[in-house]
Amino acid sequence: MTPPAPPPSPPPRPSPVRGGGGAPASSPPGDPPARRLAPGCEGLGARRGARRWFLLGNDYIWPRLVHASARRRLRAAGATVVGERFVRYGEAVRWLGRVAGTRPDALLLTLIGSDLVAFNRAFAASGLRALRLCGALEEHALLGIGGDATGELYASMGYFRDLPTPASLGFSERYAARFGADAPMLNAHGHGCYEAVAMLAALCARAGSLAVPDLDAVADGTTITSARGTLTLLDRQVRQPVHLGRADGLDFFLEKPFQ
Repeated sequence: MTPPAPPPSPPPRPSPVRGGGGAPASSPPGDPPARRLAPGCEGLGARRGARRWFLLGNDYIWPRLVHASARRRLRAAGATVVGERFVRYGEAVRWLGRVAGTRPDALLLTLIGSDLVAFNRAFAASGLRALRLCGALEEHALLGIGGDATGELYASMGYFRDLPTPASLGFSERYAARFGADAPMLNAHGHGCYEAVAMLAALCARAGSLAVPDLDAVADGTTITSARGTLTLLDRQVRQPVHLGRADGLDFFLEKPFQ
């Protein structure tokens, strides 16, 4: 039986919570949607010969913004979007058959949390083969999937635990010294929360106030240091390289970052 289509959602608007940026009183340290996954679509598509793409995400603002950017880039690269679906949380696995029916070379997955884990586990169990590019796959989710050895599961993120940079290595050392060897594993989502709190503290210190207009007035030029290095707000966004990680068992093999 074909699953019922979800009800229509309102058109996407810039999201201060998910990297849309530009909204007054919002200064997200995360990666804008156009930077998070779209470059990976182009690079992986060309390198792996992926011409037919299916776009699958949870039904909220961030996947819709990412897909809008990805569709433009895929068309410009000569690829075809053979299907697209935004699904209610908890229903991603139900669409596996529909996805398989379009015979895609690659999937762009903007699923989150347990949906991302469940879909990738079901995909692997089905025996299907296709390149999968994920925008929310970090170390904990890869463990939840059970790892991957196909060489076809990728994550595009601003931070990975094993970034071989002085800033990242120093951050890991300080984290272990503060919380011990049994502390939760570092990952992009947890590190993003750290950056957000650090950025708010820097804004408050620079403004000398907690008032929103005062914070907004000093947003551009506010700088923090994190495991990604130095982050400086410009037009209420930060601009840092986005890294592409290929699942290699239970770890990620990091490829060249996007500028």
